Amino acid sequence: MDTIADNPGWSKVDLFTANDIRRMIDVEFVSELAIAILHGPQNKKDSLEEWYQTYEESFPQRADVEKAFARTLELVDEILPTASGLRWTKKSDFYTLFCVLNKLPSAGSLSAAAKESLGKALREFAAEVDAVLDGALPTSEEVALYVHGVQRAASDRGNRRKREENLIDYLKAHQLWT
Repeated sequence: MDTIADNPGWSKVDLFTANDIRRMIDVEFVSELAIAILHGPQNKKDSLEEWYQTYEESFPQRADVEKAFARTLELVDEILPTASGLRWTKKSDFYTLFCVLNKLPSAGSLSAAAKESLGKALREFAAEVDAVLDGALPTSEEVALYVHGVQRAASDRGNRRKREENLIDYLKAHQLWT
């Protein structure tokens, strides 16, 4: 996980502070994402240590996981090159974004126009979530449900799954899930 955490793409996403890196929170977060790639969203508090034990001796999926990280971080950089300041730089939201983009069926074959549309939709979604958190009424059911899943117990498995579903539904509603 250290190799993946050292990927220069992380600095572009502006997700970790220097203190996070000193405390190895970046490595822990990368581990959470790796487990999500392999086994779906997990409850952070209950399962990370168990997964560390499972893969302590052998990690046969290492190459596939490293490719998935490289591909997904590159896609994030292409569709949200200026993510700084957006809610996607919050760990709970980035977790959802990363998992969704990793599952995007057409991720490897998106045209420049499709990437631009996807980035625009993700910026709009983030802005709508922020507006609802600031007291505005939700503009869609997907946004309302996402907000509910990110406000409390954001690292709970159920909320992580629901946020993923909500974001996928939002992208489907905008014809961007292909």
